[in-house]
Amino acid sequence: MKHFGILTLFLFYSWIVLPQSALNNEKHVLDSLHAIILNTNSHDTSIAATYVKLSEILAVSNLDTVSYLCNKAKQIVEKNLARKLDPKTKRSFLLILATSLNNIGYVYKQQNNLNKALEFYNKSLKTREEIGDKPGIANSLNNIGSLYDNLGKIEKALEHYDRSLKIQEAIGDKKNAAISLINIGSLYYYQGDTIKSLEFLYQGVKILEKNGNKYFLSVCQNNIGNILNSQKKPTKALSFLDKSLNIRKSIEDNQGVATCLNNIALSYSILAEQMSNKSRKDSLKRVELSYYRKSLKILEKIEDKKNIASSLLNIGRMELKSGNIAQAKKNALRSFAISKDIGFPVNIKQSAKLLSMVYEKEGKGIASLEMYKLFITMRDSVSNNKTQKATIKQNMQYNFDKKETLAKIEHEKELTRTKVEKNKQRIIIWGVSIGLLLILIFSFVIVKRLRISNAQKLIIEQKNAENELLLGEIHHRVKNNLQVISSLLGLQERSINDKSAKAAIIEGKERVKSMGLIHKLLYQHDNYSGVEMNDYVNKLIHGLLDSFGMDKSNIKLNLDFSKIKLDVDTAIPVGLIINELVINSLKYAYENIESPSLKVNLIETDKELILEIADNGNGKMTELNNSKSFGMKLVKSLARQVGGNIIFNDDSGLNIKINISDYKLV
Repeated sequence: MKHFGILTLFLFYSWIVLPQSALNNEKHVLDSLHAIILNTNSHDTSIAATYVKLSEILAVSNLDTVSYLCNKAKQIVEKNLARKLDPKTKRSFLLILATSLNNIGYVYKQQNNLNKALEFYNKSLKTREEIGDKPGIANSLNNIGSLYDNLGKIEKALEHYDRSLKIQEAIGDKKNAAISLINIGSLYYYQGDTIKSLEFLYQGVKILEKNGNKYFLSVCQNNIGNILNSQKKPTKALSFLDKSLNIRKSIEDNQGVATCLNNIALSYSILAEQMSNKSRKDSLKRVELSYYRKSLKILEKIEDKKNIASSLLNIGRMELKSGNIAQAKKNALRSFAISKDIGFPVNIKQSAKLLSMVYEKEGKGIASLEMYKLFITMRDSVSNNKTQKATIKQNMQYNFDKKETLAKIEHEKELTRTKVEKNKQRIIIWGVSIGLLLILIFSFVIVKRLRISNAQKLIIEQKNAENELLLGEIHHRVKNNLQVISSLLGLQERSINDKSAKAAIIEGKERVKSMGLIHKLLYQHDNYSGVEMNDYVNKLIHGLLDSFGMDKSNIKLNLDFSKIKLDVDTAIPVGLIINELVINSLKYAYENIESPSLKVNLIETDKELILEIADNGNGKMTELNNSKSFGMKLVKSLARQVGGNIIFNDDSGLNIKINISDYKLV
């Protein structure tokens, strides 16, 4: 088992991390989770989260259920996201969706369908970025990095690991930052850059010693010890491997203990090789053998057949060198039998080689020869891929040489024919050359002009982009300034006791919000030419309902704007008119009205816009028409601004129509 065993850590659970007690009492946990799903009073967020949690528990014993359960959670989330949700509930659903996508990706990775796994990890990453879930983003980046590592795309793997590490350091996630450092270090190791690898692993140890995560600290120390062994620095390697061993014993990680013992044995083997004193060398060899035996004992206890076979080989080789033929034979035969049983070709080859040497020592020439033949056969089988590549390369070289010789003969014949016809073709060649020269000159002129044209076009595009950016910034700042004014009015409102003055301040705030909303929509949608009225009025009216404490479920809204898009100069006065008239309805119309309704429509007909605002309240047209309030004065002034004519009707509630003639569509 003389191998490095550099461990790359891979994050699966990103939303729910199961404590050890839950795993120890799995049946109880499963029953309680099942009860949540069956409970008709359970909220959809609880049910979806429960499906995800179940998938993560059952992933340990039954990976096939993970995709099914996560897809169930995904369906619940997508159904709810189609509805109007408050920001907190929406975020909860998106967190569950991101975890479901992540875990489905994990299943595909375990099934070695790496392209499909990458697709789901990227979807999970996009969802986490949408809600600003920084720990989740770091987790997704780490998982994607692991996939790129498996696909052999080292630069992309390092890029994602590095991005993950920077986020983890920024949010103070020391444990996962250390995992990223281990992953990056391992990646550099497999690329042969042990110096860079050690640099990252040392950083990982430094963090983990302070963070107190024993398991990951032991992994990091073990990896450093392995690299130092490869650099023939056994003394330094032992200092890290001994620390790793002590931690793994304390946390009862038997697999880890066996691995550490094996790697410590390798350190003593290197020390013995570097020792010139025979007595000291023999003493170190005995220590090496004792560690291999300790490792084997643990591996047998946990029934790790593959590593048992490797350990038996290590011990068998040492027994043979020390002259203990019988013990070497026993270990070699056991390793051979286990390797055949589990289909471990590399170890079958090595076991056959060791048995060949043992039989030779015993004077069993035929048996030795048979094992040596098996060794050759397995060696050829294991290296078959390399052999095929070498053969293909040789064949390609032969074919190339053959074709080059034939081409040379043909070329000589062609030269002879060319010489005979040389004089005849000279005039044609000169004519064609001059023609080509003229074409090249003409092409050069055209290309030059195209370059100038493209350069000018690029400058114009850059200027347009700069202007759009500036325009977006202006709208953003206007919206922010209006927000400041609204906040100042809100502060003023709190210090006013007079009800009429307080009401005036509240109405002023709503007018400011109405204008601010337009500028907000313009810069959010990156479309500065106009305002989508349907989106704008929906947000405006729902904001007014919230401000006046109206229950949205108790008022029937009829909003229709026929996808009309107005330029800013038209949208602002129209928006303010709607704001004033809707506020009037909310304040005065619905007293003693059991089923209040509100209609706000805007349609274009016969080259004019018709704005209709109607309620089923108690208002009278004479009261509104004769009103001297600031709000009504503002409505009439704004109507004149857009060439509007106001028509009142109070047959069944108050109905106001404004025919707008001075407007601009976008």
